[in-house]
Amino acid sequence: MPRYPLDRRERSEPEKSINILQMARNNDFNSYKHGMPMNRAPFCGVFADKKCMFVFENCEIKYEFRNMHGLRWFLPGSGWQEEYYECYASSADNLYFLFHEKKDAVPPASRAFAIDLDNNQVTMLSCVVGGCEDNLNSDIDITAHFGYIDFYDGKQPPKDRHHYTTEMVRKVVMWRVNTWCLIHYYTSRQYFTNQVLIGENGLVASEPARHIKLRDNVYLFHWREMTAGGGMGTDIMDFNRFRGVGMFYGVGGGGKCINGFQREDGKFLSLEDLALFEKVFEEKGERAAMEAMGVDLSERTVDLIYV
Repeated sequence: MPRYPLDRRERSEPEKSINILQMARNNDFNSYKHGMPMNRAPFCGVFADKKCMFVFENCEIKYEFRNMHGLRWFLPGSGWQEEYYECYASSADNLYFLFHEKKDAVPPASRAFAIDLDNNQVTMLSCVVGGCEDNLNSDIDITAHFGYIDFYDGKQPPKDRHHYTTEMVRKVVMWRVNTWCLIHYYTSRQYFTNQVLIGENGLVASEPARHIKLRDNVYLFHWREMTAGGGMGTDIMDFNRFRGVGMFYGVGGGGKCINGFQREDGKFLSLEDLALFEKVFEEKGERAAMEAMGVDLSERTVDLIYV
């Protein structure tokens, strides 16, 4: 393991609420095109020109998708809300990841969806800045809602729902995200340890995280970056093809982050793999990923997002 875990976070003082709101509503740059140099999946227009309702246990939300990037959703008492959105096809057939900001929300918020068109099941993550009790006011609170999508076509709603699972607990997976190599240790039902192979010694962090089961070997993973600004990440992880698509969202540290990313070249690691990795890591640092695991970190994917 890397020898120098990060502190609880890069900053220890809470942001002022007015500053958080100003950062969330700053239109000087397009925050969807900024952030870390992650590779983003191609945009998908599968929902363009469609109208539907997302039905959950405690609420129903009407959506109209105008085109590949424009939607509106109905807020009772306030009417239709216009938003920009992005949608990516996951590597699992007919399973899609979609997200958008709630740009007029106070406090700032966003929504992320895993939508399965094979059975019309849907999971919505409601992501609210400052909603975490006992944490800083820029930490993202994540609430999962399980339901189905109604296209007004008369079809009966599915009986089953997505749900939280512990199936991934005690498993270890290596991922590549652009030129970063990461090892995930899914240590418990509420936490994971993330080993990022960058710099001389790398870094390691244990953070709140959960897996939601979408299909056999396919999950919606979400976590909160407690070692950074308290932002959230979430993605559909396909362990049949070992790929993932998702997004980051956070406000703080002088700006806002909301951008997509994808994982590639994943594989489960055995105890033998980890023993070899540790042996090579002592001598080669971050190059252990290449020499022990055969990961080519010099291979860049296209469609990068630059700061």
